[in-house]
Amino acid sequence: MKCIIYGKGALAEYAAYVLDHDSEYTVEAFCVEDKYMDDERTFYNQPVVSFETVQDLFSPEEYEMFIAVGDNDNRRRLFFEAKAKGYKLLTYVSSKSITWPNVELGENVLTHRKRSLPVNNTNISDHDGELLPPGDGSRHLRKASGKSIPSNRSSVS
Repeated sequence: MKCIIYGKGALAEYAAYVLDHDSEYTVEAFCVEDKYMDDERTFYNQPVVSFETVQDLFSPEEYEMFIAVGDNDNRRRLFFEAKAKGYKLLTYVSSKSITWPNVELGENVLTHRKRSLPVNNTNISDHDGELLPPGDGSRHLRKASGKSIPSNRSSVS
């Protein structure tokens, strides 16, 4: 499966690495908004293109996208803009994470190693835009909207 990553910072580089080495995805390009374009037109050995016109070069029918932005407000805004362009936003669950068969994640979720995902028939499919840090599940999950949901009520440690 082919994908594009929004961003070209440390999080984008990390996302590209784990997607290339621990998923079925191949990162084909990066994109950023025009105001962030600079003379560097490659990142992680892939082209960097304008987010405003990314759909003209990388069709939403053929590519998925991941928004690799740490700021919740900007990630949320970009999430909805990418959806409006027709992109499905990919979700990555590390092969090193502890997962359970009943877990359903939303779009644009990135889990790291050693992450315990909720059990007890918990549906966290509305957690679009999550960046789930490494840990034992005792920390709070933060939605892109800023709402906190205590994960210790439904996760294992």
